Amino acid sequence: MANRLKTWTAWGLIGAGALPAGTLIVSPDVRVDRLDDERRAQLVRETPRADHVRPPFPVYFSALPAEVIVRSTHLVWIRVEAIDHSEAWDIIERTCLPSIVVALAPYGDGAPRIEFLRIGESDKDGVISDAISPWVGGTFGGFATRLLTAAEEGSVRARDALGRRYAAQACRLYYDATQQQVRTDRSPRSLGNIIQNYFLVIEDIAQREKLPDELNDADQRSATRHIAKLRDSLKPEMSVAAQTKKIRATLRELARLERRHLKDRIKASATRLGLPDSVCDDALRLNELRNTTLSHPGQLGPGNLDGEVEVAERTARAYLIAFIDSHL
Repeated sequence: MANRLKTWTAWGLIGAGALPAGTLIVSPDVRVDRLDDERRAQLVRETPRADHVRPPFPVYFSALPAEVIVRSTHLVWIRVEAIDHSEAWDIIERTCLPSIVVALAPYGDGAPRIEFLRIGESDKDGVISDAISPWVGGTFGGFATRLLTAAEEGSVRARDALGRRYAAQACRLYYDATQQQVRTDRSPRSLGNIIQNYFLVIEDIAQREKLPDELNDADQRSATRHIAKLRDSLKPEMSVAAQTKKIRATLRELARLERRHLKDRIKASATRLGLPDSVCDDALRLNELRNTTLSHPGQLGPGNLDGEVEVAERTARAYLIAFIDSHL
């Protein structure tokens, strides 16, 4: 007999620059509301005990490499269909969280953070049974939280839906990068990976731009020369290893041409989406950083990359929000 799908509901604390005054139904299976005294008492009473929900406290988040803690006055609830709780967590992390994080990202100076506290199988009335906790150097940050306006609540719902429809991959990339950012050990390799993953958001959006030619005339001539040189150099008597080496060298040269072409797409995206020149300049600089320094580990120390992580997050967020808003 095939495994039966069950309904699972997970909930936890959410911190963002603006959150609803009451309950916000983001989508049929996602809602955000305020943490009431009954739910707070439940968290203090249950095990494992969530001591960080005791009032009074400011709204902030902190994270160790393996754990994110959010203190907030608001909860997020997500319901999914899955065979077991492990599959449910995977669906929540890969499908549901990215779009809601991006939908709330415009309202503040940093990325929203979510800490899930409980998950359990829920019946048709929404009652959760046998709820369990996902908890099995660090980061600290805060939110200057305000209440969303009615118009902004509508925008959150729209962005969540449009993010899933038009930018699911970019939303996942952004969400994954935010998780890496708060769990970093601040080593050059870790910081470099975070920057590269934020840049993947920009690249994903830029690659959607349709330019008149795949390569400009000069690059087409250069590509033709590289391909002709490769064709002439491949001899039947050469070993497979030697031929592979020459093919890889040619591919590297063609990749350089395509990366230069990516600059045009980044610029075209910024223009079409109405982004400021400063955002486009940051995106181009991140592209250059990725192609030069980040592809050669050890060239920059942590002090050099710390500031670049913040630039990368801010720039990726700007491109992603503008892209989603272009479908509003």
